[in-house]
Amino acid sequence: MILGENMTDLFFDISAINAEAEQNPARLISLSEEYYNREIKKAAEAVQAMGDGPKLLMLSGPSASGKTTSARKIAEYLRGRGVQAVTVSLDDFYLGVDQSPVLEDGTPDFETIHALDLPLINACFLQLIKEGRARLPRFDFTAGARSDRWRDVSLGENAVAIVEGIHALNPSVTESLPTGSLLTLYVSVQHGISDRGDMLLSSYDVRLIRRMIRDFHHRASSPSNTLSMWSGVLRGEQLYLRPYKDGAKLKINSLLRCEPGIYRKTALEMLSSVSAADPNHSLAAGLKRGITRFIDIDPSPVPDTSVIREFIGGSVFEY
Repeated sequence: MILGENMTDLFFDISAINAEAEQNPARLISLSEEYYNREIKKAAEAVQAMGDGPKLLMLSGPSASGKTTSARKIAEYLRGRGVQAVTVSLDDFYLGVDQSPVLEDGTPDFETIHALDLPLINACFLQLIKEGRARLPRFDFTAGARSDRWRDVSLGENAVAIVEGIHALNPSVTESLPTGSLLTLYVSVQHGISDRGDMLLSSYDVRLIRRMIRDFHHRASSPSNTLSMWSGVLRGEQLYLRPYKDGAKLKINSLLRCEPGIYRKTALEMLSSVSAADPNHSLAAGLKRGITRFIDIDPSPVPDTSVIREFIGGSVFEY
């Protein structure tokens, strides 16, 4: 179903979401997953329609948009139809802490595209398309440096490498690649959730809540620390992602209508830990006001392939 503007507003309105959550939360989860999976299917079918020869799907999106899960699910869909698909993270091309550009305060700037090894990116991706094989680096985030263990990737005649990262649409990455072997995709939270037209949670709020929960459980980052980094994250997106997103041939909305109810209990606990004296208290209070309006939803029916699992844990995919 293609939703017009008014239908989209109703579709992402809290009254409809809470009513469905109260009546049949498992069905709300199921329908939310179906909506997202249709988006995945359309993207995978567009890759299949590209024709013969090794191909690259350049997949980009802002922080906590579900890029990694989307890449994994597209690859899974293609493999299920006999198409070889591999995933590649641009993060593995980081130069490392010692070689990264720095911000005005002297800290490494990991958001800039110049934190990546651009000559190596161009060489590897050209080799993948022209020769169907390449040796790709791995980045050791614990050590903050390139690993000694590289990765050999081979692509068959009709195979696709799904390249995922915030800079995947940047011309510095794509302009040297043959356009006939290239497809671009932008994954994002395209809508907020409103109450009869008044915004409760913006698309930025949804992504911040996702990131806060994920980083607390999987990256040892406190809620306050995640909130304090958010303005810098948005600055990086404005500089290095927004100028190129409209050039993407395909777009996926990764927002699931059941998400706020699933995140509600955990998010409120985390946001309540931000003290009144904390510089991030105002931001935390605003998020609390929005998410408290939703009905709690038990996450147990959420599939292990869901984009939600990227943030709450329990995914079948590795991140």
